[in-house]
Amino acid sequence: MIKVYLMLFSFLQISLVQAQDDYTQTAKNYRSAYIKNHEVVTGADTANFNFFPIAEKWNIPVSFTKIDDAPWFAIATSKGVTKNFRKYGSIRFEINDTICTLYLYQSEQLINKPEFVNYLFLPFMDKTTGISTYETGRYLELDKSYFDQNHILYIDFNKTFNPYCAYGLGAYNCPIAPQENKVPVAITAGEKKFKTPKQKL
Repeated sequence: MIKVYLMLFSFLQISLVQAQDDYTQTAKNYRSAYIKNHEVVTGADTANFNFFPIAEKWNIPVSFTKIDDAPWFAIATSKGVTKNFRKYGSIRFEINDTICTLYLYQSEQLINKPEFVNYLFLPFMDKTTGISTYETGRYLELDKSYFDQNHILYIDFNKTFNPYCAYGLGAYNCPIAPQENKVPVAITAGEKKFKTPKQKL
């Protein structure tokens, strides 16, 4: 019987390591595709991308609350104008014993375009903002159909990326993460500041 338990324990350990290896490789593939297919940073400039190490702990379980009939409101952008968004829902999760809440938004500019029918926008700031990550926050893009399904939900902060304004090109009008989407923890996952921006925005 002891041998059976030891075999089972060894199998569980191997399975856990295998699952972690599978996640890490999938995350690495995602990051490689992100760099390869980036619309702004290309060629030799891709060497200036900067990321936190991939860690599965940042693929975080969240609870989701739908928000119905939310009004449109203005979010400031990097060029001093605004873009209209509305809240689609909120996610609640825990990091280092701290409960955090972030809102998911729909874009008024995109909502009627068929290719963006399920598009959700998650801009946020955290305690790394302006230090190791971009000054006006970072982004995640999500699919609302994922939140309509009845299963355990995860948000993968390893997929966090910078707005195009972070690369110092001056040609883009990027939404600034609103204060309601600032969390009191350091999310040390995803994209960091670009190593050599061409100019300060």
